[in-house]
Amino acid sequence: MADIGWLAFGAAIVALFVWYFWHTAVMMVRYFRTITHYLDTRGDRLKAEIAHEAIHGRPPLWYRMVQKALILSIIAGAAALVWMKFKGA
Repeated sequence: MADIGWLAFGAAIVALFVWYFWHTAVMMVRYFRTITHYLDTRGDRLKAEIAHEAIHGRPPLWYRMVQKALILSIIAGAAALVWMKFKGA
């Protein structure tokens, strides 16, 4: 017959595994719902951008160039990290 302490310990371990996998599944579903909501509302964001442009005009050229440069530098940095990661492999 097993000791009650070992049974409680085993039950606690099983409960931790169940909680971990439940929490992971809930977080994955929440993440995918956030992404699908973001993708589904793209039209609304474009309409708001067009309305803002109609009221305030286009942003200056330097501002658009800075935006593009920041995005390209982030992409280039990520590509460099991936390259360095797999270069040694």
